[in-house]
Amino acid sequence: VVIALFALNHALDSMRLSRKLVGVHARVRAAVRQINRHLVSSAAFFEQREPLLDAAAAPDVERLERRFRESGELLLLLEELRAAAALLSRTHRYMMLQDVQDLQSEHLMVSQKLACISRMSRSYSFLTPE
Repeated sequence: VVIALFALNHALDSMRLSRKLVGVHARVRAAVRQINRHLVSSAAFFEQREPLLDAAAAPDVERLERRFRESGELLLLLEELRAAAALLSRTHRYMMLQDVQDLQSEHLMVSQKLACISRMSRSYSFLTPE
């Protein structure tokens, strides 16, 4: 009887953990999709080489506001990925944090960040479409 109760308790714990991971995986998928959308549709994608501020001209306030809003949204999504990474296995956590660092880098162009998203899709089985 004791062994049966122990086995049942272990099975329930495994089911809870599995359900929790499914939720984490869904959050990661949603965040990666949103990051990809932001990168593809962002002004930065179309203006990679164009300076944000031109010293000779008056600043384009609307463009600046749009870029700051997009940057803020990306930072929130990246923080969500960072929080989800804490719940992944040690190996996946380490890889995810490296990917988040790459996506947050100011030194990478948008095309390089899109390549990072592509790499993530190949690296994490839970990011592949079902």
